[in-house]
Amino acid sequence: MRDGDDGNSEFVNDLDLILNQKNGSGTPVTPVFNNMTNEYYVELTPGTWILNYTLSETEQLWEEIEVGDNDFSSVYEFYTSQVVTGTLYYNENIDENLVDENKTLEFVPIVFYWDDFSTTVETSSNGTFSLVLPQGTLVDAVTQLGTNLKLVNGTQFTVNSDMEDIVMVARPGQSITGIISINRADNYYNSDVGGWESATVVAESLDYDVKWRAQTNDGGTFEMVLPKGNWEFSVISEDFTSGTNTTNVDNNNDTVEIIIYPVDSILSVDFFLDNSGDNNISNGTPVNYDFTLISLINGLDYQIDIDNSSWDGTGHADVSVEPGIYRISVEISDVNQGDLFGTRIMTGDVDFQVGMDSSTIQRSIGFDPEWRVSMTFTNESGGPLSEQLVRLTNVENGWILSRTTDINGSVVDFIAQGDWIVTTETVNDGVKEGLRTLITSSSDITSEELQMSTTQLSEVSFTLTEDDSGSALSGISLSLESADGLGAFSIEATNSTGFASNDLVTGNWVVSLNYTEDGKRWIVDDYSLAVVPGSDNHYNLTANLFVALTGNVFWDLNDNNASNIGEGISEVNMEFSNDLLPLIPIDSDDNGDWELFVPANTIWSINTSYDGFENVQESVSVSNVSNEVLLELTAGLVDVSGNISYDLGISSIPLEDIIVSIIPTAGLVREAVEPVLNSSDGVWSGEWSAQLEPGLWIVSASVPNQDLVIMGLLDVDVVDGGTLEMELTRGGLLDVTTEWLDYDGISRNIGEINDSNVVIDIGFGMKWIQVVDETGTLSLLLPNGNVQFSGDFDVEQRGISMEYMAGLGVDIYSGQESPILNLLYNRISNHDISIQTLNLTSGDDSYVGSMSDVNLVENETDGFVPVEFTLEVEYLGHESYDLYTVGGAISGSDGSDWTLEFNNGSGDWNTSTQFEVGLDNSLMFNDLNIRVTPANQSVAHSFDDGHMVTIIVSTQDGYQETHELIVRVPQIHGFVSNPMEEVY
Repeated sequence: MRDGDDGNSEFVNDLDLILNQKNGSGTPVTPVFNNMTNEYYVELTPGTWILNYTLSETEQLWEEIEVGDNDFSSVYEFYTSQVVTGTLYYNENIDENLVDENKTLEFVPIVFYWDDFSTTVETSSNGTFSLVLPQGTLVDAVTQLGTNLKLVNGTQFTVNSDMEDIVMVARPGQSITGIISINRADNYYNSDVGGWESATVVAESLDYDVKWRAQTNDGGTFEMVLPKGNWEFSVISEDFTSGTNTTNVDNNNDTVEIIIYPVDSILSVDFFLDNSGDNNISNGTPVNYDFTLISLINGLDYQIDIDNSSWDGTGHADVSVEPGIYRISVEISDVNQGDLFGTRIMTGDVDFQVGMDSSTIQRSIGFDPEWRVSMTFTNESGGPLSEQLVRLTNVENGWILSRTTDINGSVVDFIAQGDWIVTTETVNDGVKEGLRTLITSSSDITSEELQMSTTQLSEVSFTLTEDDSGSALSGISLSLESADGLGAFSIEATNSTGFASNDLVTGNWVVSLNYTEDGKRWIVDDYSLAVVPGSDNHYNLTANLFVALTGNVFWDLNDNNASNIGEGISEVNMEFSNDLLPLIPIDSDDNGDWELFVPANTIWSINTSYDGFENVQESVSVSNVSNEVLLELTAGLVDVSGNISYDLGISSIPLEDIIVSIIPTAGLVREAVEPVLNSSDGVWSGEWSAQLEPGLWIVSASVPNQDLVIMGLLDVDVVDGGTLEMELTRGGLLDVTTEWLDYDGISRNIGEINDSNVVIDIGFGMKWIQVVDETGTLSLLLPNGNVQFSGDFDVEQRGISMEYMAGLGVDIYSGQESPILNLLYNRISNHDISIQTLNLTSGDDSYVGSMSDVNLVENETDGFVPVEFTLEVEYLGHESYDLYTVGGAISGSDGSDWTLEFNNGSGDWNTSTQFEVGLDNSLMFNDLNIRVTPANQSVAHSFDDGHMVTIIVSTQDGYQETHELIVRVPQIHGFVSNPMEEVY
């Protein structure tokens, strides 16, 4: 807003305003002017922003704007301003007050400070300067010419209408380098500190009215050039308290350190045993333990021991922390030093940053929930079990911990919170003894000394047979579960007679079996045992044999009587019934697959139910092996209908002129359907109806004598059918011919190929298979847009099946009659070959390998005899001539010390070679000779799987075939016969 010519205030519109952050960070932001509201709109981040704009030599805007978290609006007025001019001179004599008008400083920046604002101008080529400043302001003008010239001047003036030109004379000064530290010396305030911003350093002297200013860089340092004398340095900030540094600026004192004192932040941290592993203290166990806050930027470390006043209740501490970057460190607790719980950090963020703005930082540190457990073990006679292996098995997850008792038979350790089964076995005077008991690791037992004693074990044995065959079942592990709550485990697998045994502690046990392999499942229902030492503990068990009845429920879209990808139907309800067993319902999965284990040698009836499809009934006789049943569902016909409208100035269409056909999309193998067309007095009403199988269909309508056409995609639902509304438009005519060249170069068309067709795709899911006649041509009326043609076929030539493919696109326009489109089918290149090893030379005769697997033989020069292989290459492709390049590689860490060579046919050995085969050349190349020279014995390594020699045969267009040879280095053992040198 400004004062208008009539003395009233008026708004100033459509200015190119710019806002900058006061701290100098970020990028300038430009407001947007709204012509409707005559207001400026801008989005700013929280902080202090400077709005400055010079409207004229007498009007200027300077505003400091505080931006918070809430939206606001405000009106700002232009201040009465004026042009301030002056000249900057220099004088090398500090004591001389004269002004030499010939000594001006050109292109030197001068900074003008007033209130909370500043602006910088640069002197001209003759040392003059000019700028607009608000009237009535007290201004400090400062220039500092750096560490080389070391010229400085500070001039203070008040802006008023009567002021004269400003005369500034820069005289020699002293360069000062300074740094800001936090709370103490050498604790630097730099960009590593959170919330860091460039700070303004002020230097004041009783000898000068002007205040000198400098900004700190991201390293926390600043530079000034000052007149000699006593100066007091401080930092201007509303965010912290600044100390002062008084320094006599002379040739000796050139460094300054200013200490600032920000308000500390509070680290509010919880320590707890994280019982759920979710870092949620509400379901954890709070604990107190010594911890340290380690500074990561050479700051102050904080040691908080258990007695520190920072603790506020169990598990919670509030620590006053200065700005910096820290890590919460907790020493691992020691059970032997009396600690009752573990302190391994499992959850929570241990690193945190404390910024310059005082705040509260929250951290939750979750320890792995472990408690002190002390156990002492004795045998049945009361003797200590020293050096005894003890196992603890977690009841919930099956984890096993192994511990060894000390000389007193004791184990003291941190054990994860929860229920554990403690087991151990020993032999005492020839009698097997054991222990199996349950303990709970928790805070309740940390001070207890648990006493445990072994008792005599009982040998329990089983003989397992199959109900179907009566034969013994071998290699199967039975499951034993304690009925007394002492856990479950699997015993060793049965032997060839079906026998297995295990030593058990006295008590009640349950034996069972549920084992599946290769489509068979053996079941032994829970069988209770009462185990007592000295009694007969042998049991004969019979396993019931179940076999897998598997299959797939599918909808045969491509009419090939098989279940293919995408044809399986999910969530089909199936009911399996048997004369002797209850009805079993199951549903097919996402791919239409299903599986059910049923008793062997039974007969089952399968009934399916799925909306929109006919029910299927199938009877299956199950033997003693797995059985597969494919269930093909047939969709019933559903009603579909639609309406095809037309405008284009056409009053009516005779019934005989319209052609409507419903075509299956590609992938849906069905016959095209001719719908019923509704008419009145021989004039088509536009309505049609039909009955279709569910799926995606294309409704095609055309009036050829008027070039009208429309095609639409109809998704036929299995229950509701479907409807489609379309409107005829003018299309374009396109004639398509097809062509392919046989192996002899004779031009043919695909009409000569049995069951030939072309795939047409006009987009939007409308893709169908178009049959061509014996001439291989098509005449089409198509809607506007892009259409793609493609196709492929196989044909036998020269006794080989060769594949041809074609693809071509074209744009269709209304009313066009396009030139004939020739769809050319190209033969697909085929470079296939087959490689086998015919012969090899050298190698250890005692090693039984193969032609491609050889064991090396040592030679007399501490090396190995090279091995030569002869490979045969059979050509399976269908090119006239094919050129192949042969190379290879040798595996192993010593592979680079081996040599792989190929004979070029003239007796020379090279690192690669080439050969030719083809239909018009030779179909067999049986002279590919390869030589492998191993590394010296001192370098070559012996690997269990040998060295893999990979032969790579490739063509220029990317085809590649590999053949692998194995060369084995024998292990060489021996002793050093000469005495070794003494090394000191």
